[in-house]
Amino acid sequence: MLNNKKIRIGIALVDNKTIKVFNKKFLKVATETDVISFNIDEKAPDGFYLLGDVLVSLDQVKKQASQFNATEAEELARVVAHGVLHLLGYEDKTPQEQKKMRNLENKIVSSIQK
Repeated sequence: MLNNKKIRIGIALVDNKTIKVFNKKFLKVATETDVISFNIDEKAPDGFYLLGDVLVSLDQVKKQASQFNATEAEELARVVAHGVLHLLGYEDKTPQEQKKMRNLENKIVSSIQK
């Protein structure tokens, strides 16, 4: 799909208040969440392929880092990886999909830490 393409992904770091607004407006869920992905899937005039945007709540990252006994940097990497995987077409609606995504997230985070 993306072989030999120059891609661009937008990443915005926001607070819980902001991500809650986006979650309610676009996903019809009136709570905060850790990450939301928006696919764009188009070619920009400069030749880049615009894959999409990822919104990350830093408030949630801090909370989850504590819950999961991880550093904030590790949790941020995991959440961003999760958002990008959604842009690449991965889903996490079933337990099998969730396990597959979690394994990929862990692989990405561990490769970053090396």
